[in-house]
Amino acid sequence: MKTTLDFTVDGFENAIISENNESWFVDLRTGMGEAEYPKADFTLEQAIEDQINM
Repeated sequence: MKTTLDFTVDGFENAIISENNESWFVDLRTGMGEAEYPKADFTLEQAIEDQINM
């Protein structure tokens, strides 16, 4: 089950950031959809930065 986080991404005010026990989910609402990042490999900040740089 995913939980939506109350987290704001500068420049992406409509972004949806969520998590479960194993992954971060980042949707910057740019039309690319939601990306999943394993917590074992990414911090939340790294996951967001990766999406911004796509």
